[in-house]
Amino acid sequence: MITGSGTYSETLYAPFTWEEVLAACGTENPRKIWDPGPQQVDLGGGNIATFDLYLAVEAYPRLELGFAVTAGQNDTHFSFSTEVLTFAEPLTNISAYAAVGAHPSFTSGIVAGGFGGKAYRALYNGSQIYADLVDTPLYYPGSDPFTTQSISGQVSSMQAMWDFTVSANGSASGTSEYQITGDIIPEPATILLFGLGLTLLRKRK
Repeated sequence: MITGSGTYSETLYAPFTWEEVLAACGTENPRKIWDPGPQQVDLGGGNIATFDLYLAVEAYPRLELGFAVTAGQNDTHFSFSTEVLTFAEPLTNISAYAAVGAHPSFTSGIVAGGFGGKAYRALYNGSQIYADLVDTPLYYPGSDPFTTQSISGQVSSMQAMWDFTVSANGSASGTSEYQITGDIIPEPATILLFGLGLTLLRKRK
């Protein structure tokens, strides 16, 4: 969703299923990548924001969610996430890993993160937080690797999301990796569509 003098909201769906991701495992191209290309949004009165997102999925399971954005004439809030990836069977004896990098341009900054001052969040089992990463405000390129940690019990789903504000007319880009490994790999019988829910908000001055 984008709010300026108007409102914009869209859910973008990747053109592949979880079954296709699993089928690609062990082949020359085990990753399924979705990159719809740059898109522009009019916040009203010729105030334009742009975004370019990509999603890569592997059968570990692993999610990669990246972005390149340019703010409008005012500070602009960007929020987007993968859909919840639900496994056919829960995983046990879990270890998980998340690492991100964020890069504001030299003339702008990521002035605020939407997760208690952090810009990125990795979730499991619906609302359980595995990691909140990338401190804000951020005015120089930075990375935030998160060492591999175990998760007790069973894990049945995972999700990745970004939420941050970029200063007026500024630009920023970022990459992220989130991987969960365990004793059970989801069965090919489960078919899921992957998508990105995108929300952009213009911060009022």
